Amino acid sequence: LEQQVIGSFICDFYFPRIRLVVEVDGKSHLRPKRKEKDAKKDAFLRATRHKVLRITDAQAIAVGSRFVNWIADLHEGKPGDSEMAHMEAIRAE
Repeated sequence: LEQQVIGSFICDFYFPRIRLVVEVDGKSHLRPKRKEKDAKKDAFLRATRHKVLRITDAQAIAVGSRFVNWIADLHEGKPGDSEMAHMEAIRAE
């Protein structure tokens, strides 16, 4: 699994079958200019009918294997609404 270019943007994880982009953001994404770039990226992706899920690197580390297993399941074509809802809940923490 590797990064994917969509338009002029590099996406951390992309699952074309379900048009989902998962971004894992580090502290650099807290900077105002980076936030602005992220907002433009998200707007482009949503305008091209992609779903975007952003999670911080700290959140990904905190949930550890659950995040890795979720990404692996998506990569293998086994997405589930409950998993998506679970990751949304983690992101909200």
